Amino acid sequence: MPVNKDTWENSVKDGWIAISYKEAMKLTNPPKTKEQLIAEVEAQKQHLIAEANQKTQLWQTQLLLGIITEEDKASLKEWMLYVQEVQVVDPSLGAAVVWPTPPASPAR
Repeated sequence: MPVNKDTWENSVKDGWIAISYKEAMKLTNPPKTKEQLIAEVEAQKQHLIAEANQKTQLWQTQLLLGIITEEDKASLKEWMLYVQEVQVVDPSLGAAVVWPTPPASPAR
Protein backbone atom coordinates (compact mmCIF):
# COMPACT_ATOMS: atom_id res chain seq x y z
CA MET A 1 0.00 0.00 0.00
CA PRO A 2 1.51 3.35 -1.00
CA VAL A 3 1.95 5.74 1.89
CA ASN A 4 0.96 9.37 1.53
CA LYS A 5 -0.12 12.02 4.01
CA ASP A 6 -3.74 10.79 4.10
CA THR A 7 -2.93 7.09 4.49
CA TRP A 8 -0.23 7.92 7.03
CA GLU A 9 -2.59 9.98 9.18
CA ASN A 10 -5.27 7.28 8.99
CA SER A 11 -2.79 4.53 9.92
CA VAL A 12 -0.92 6.22 12.75
CA LYS A 13 -2.28 5.45 16.19
CA ASP A 14 -2.40 7.92 19.05
CA GLY A 15 0.77 7.77 21.10
CA TRP A 16 2.97 6.49 18.28
CA ILE A 17 6.22 8.33 17.81
CA ALA A 18 8.41 8.67 14.77
CA ILE A 19 11.59 6.62 14.78
CA SER A 20 14.56 6.50 12.46
CA TYR A 21 15.23 3.75 9.95
CA LYS A 22 18.10 2.56 12.14
CA GLU A 23 15.80 2.34 15.16
CA ALA A 24 13.18 0.47 13.13
CA MET A 25 15.81 -2.02 11.95
CA LYS A 26 16.89 -2.66 15.54
CA LEU A 27 13.29 -3.32 16.53
CA THR A 28 12.57 -5.65 13.63
CA ASN A 29 16.00 -7.36 13.64
CA PRO A 30 17.13 -7.57 17.25
CA PRO A 31 20.64 -8.85 17.98
CA LYS A 32 20.90 -12.60 18.41
CA THR A 33 20.66 -13.95 21.92
CA LYS A 34 23.59 -15.72 23.56
CA GLU A 35 21.65 -18.99 23.18
CA GLN A 36 21.17 -18.40 19.45
CA LEU A 37 24.87 -17.64 18.99
CA ILE A 38 25.84 -20.78 20.90
CA ALA A 39 23.44 -22.88 18.79
CA GLU A 40 24.93 -21.43 15.59
CA VAL A 41 28.46 -22.24 16.73
CA GLU A 42 27.46 -25.78 17.66
CA ALA A 43 25.79 -26.26 14.27
CA GLN A 44 28.89 -24.94 12.47
CA LYS A 45 31.09 -27.20 14.58
CA GLN A 46 29.04 -30.28 13.64
CA HIS A 47 29.05 -29.22 9.99
CA LEU A 48 32.85 -28.86 9.90
CA ILE A 49 33.34 -32.25 11.58
CA ALA A 50 30.92 -33.93 9.15
CA GLU A 51 32.64 -32.26 6.20
CA ALA A 52 36.07 -33.47 7.39
CA ASN A 53 34.72 -36.98 7.99
CA GLN A 54 33.33 -37.06 4.47
CA LYS A 55 36.68 -35.96 3.03
CA THR A 56 38.63 -38.56 5.02
CA GLN A 57 36.29 -41.55 4.87
CA LEU A 58 38.08 -43.21 1.94
CA TRP A 59 41.49 -42.75 3.57
CA GLN A 60 40.22 -44.27 6.81
CA THR A 61 39.01 -47.35 4.94
CA GLN A 62 42.33 -47.61 3.10
CA LEU A 63 44.19 -47.31 6.42
CA LEU A 64 42.14 -50.13 7.95
CA LEU A 65 42.84 -52.32 4.93
CA GLY A 66 46.53 -51.46 4.98
CA ILE A 67 46.47 -50.06 1.44
CA ILE A 68 46.84 -46.33 2.10
CA THR A 69 49.74 -44.44 0.51
CA GLU A 70 52.15 -42.53 2.73
CA GLU A 71 50.98 -39.26 1.15
CA ASP A 72 47.34 -40.01 1.89
CA LYS A 73 48.23 -41.20 5.39
CA ALA A 74 49.93 -37.85 6.06
CA SER A 75 46.86 -36.01 4.72
CA LEU A 76 44.57 -38.13 6.88
CA LYS A 77 46.65 -37.25 9.93
CA GLU A 78 46.44 -33.52 9.11
CA TRP A 79 42.68 -33.73 8.75
CA MET A 80 42.27 -35.69 11.97
CA LEU A 81 44.35 -33.10 13.85
CA TYR A 82 42.08 -30.43 12.36
CA VAL A 83 39.00 -32.35 13.57
CA GLN A 84 40.48 -32.46 17.06
CA GLU A 85 40.91 -28.68 16.97
CA VAL A 86 37.30 -28.24 15.85
CA GLN A 87 36.07 -30.60 18.58
CA VAL A 88 37.56 -28.45 21.34
CA VAL A 89 35.96 -25.22 20.09
CA ASP A 90 33.91 -23.79 22.95
CA PRO A 91 30.41 -22.90 21.69
CA SER A 92 29.83 -20.63 24.69
CA LEU A 93 32.19 -18.12 23.06
CA GLY A 94 29.47 -17.40 20.49
CA ALA A 95 30.55 -14.96 17.80
CA ALA A 96 34.04 -14.70 19.37
CA VAL A 97 34.96 -18.24 18.25
CA VAL A 98 38.13 -18.47 16.19
CA TRP A 99 37.79 -21.46 13.90
CA PRO A 100 40.84 -23.56 13.06
CA THR A 101 42.03 -23.50 9.47
CA PRO A 102 41.45 -26.73 7.53
CA PRO A 103 44.51 -28.46 6.09
CA ALA A 104 45.88 -27.17 2.82
CA SER A 105 46.42 -30.71 1.58
CA PRO A 106 43.72 -31.67 -0.88
CA ALA A 107 41.25 -34.26 0.30
CA ARG A 108 40.73 -36.65 -2.58
